[in-house]
Amino acid sequence: MTEVDLSKTALQEISSDAFRETGLKKVTLPASLKKIGSQAFLGTHLEEVVFSAELQEIDDEAFRGVVELTSVTLSNNMQRIGYQAFSDCEQLTKVAYVGEMKTADCMVEIGAFQNCTSLTSFAFPQSLSEVQGWTFVGCRKLKEIILPKSVKKVGDQALRTNSTVETIIFEGEEAPESISI
Repeated sequence: MTEVDLSKTALQEISSDAFRETGLKKVTLPASLKKIGSQAFLGTHLEEVVFSAELQEIDDEAFRGVVELTSVTLSNNMQRIGYQAFSDCEQLTKVAYVGEMKTADCMVEIGAFQNCTSLTSFAFPQSLSEVQGWTFVGCRKLKEIILPKSVKKVGDQALRTNSTVETIIFEGEEAPESISI
């Protein structure tokens, strides 16, 4: 199986392990999709993912080790990016969000983008409230991180990238309540 088209379904959730370690290269997701379960696409061969506008949660390790993945465009309804959701996506260069965020809070959990060794550009959503630890460890090409004013907490070594980051910008007038670099 290399291609799956779910666009005409009313599917709201892709279950854990649904496509884990298959030869999947292309998936077309339905507009109704709200959640992607843990390890749903772990070890597949996807190259690009554009999520539905309704997507709210990407569970733990959902896309871990998808080494061909180069670009991710996330929903403006995103509430949670789980533990190591995109870790070890070695060709991932860009993560972006579509439109103005609709949710009050968004959380990026431990190691969400860990070891994305080609990541050069990352834009956090304006509703981001917390960046948990080890988010960018091993992201050797990341040069700049911009944290929106909504950030209240930055976890242990969340912004550690093996010393490649040249600039960390806090957009808010006040520093987060808690920060650990």
